[in-house]
Amino acid sequence: MEFIFNYLASPQFTQRVRSMLESFEIMRTDLESEKRAMQKIWAKRQTQLERLTGNMVTVVGELQAIAHDALPELENLEALELEDERI
Repeated sequence: MEFIFNYLASPQFTQRVRSMLESFEIMRTDLESEKRAMQKIWAKRQTQLERLTGNMVTVVGELQAIAHDALPELENLEALELEDERI
């Protein structure tokens, strides 16, 4: 018990715990930075997808207006429109 107490009361133990806490804080800070960076990337990608989806729906709508009923229905277009509304 005396050896354990001496170790726990030693400057080496204090330094070891301090070092672990510093490492923990560095890891948490890095994780938060990475999270913010990924959210920025995802937001940019989301905007690109929204723009692309909107443009695709517009082009198909214009082609359908020009071709009247001659243009075959695109099955996946409704999925794009629904996805665009959800976003």
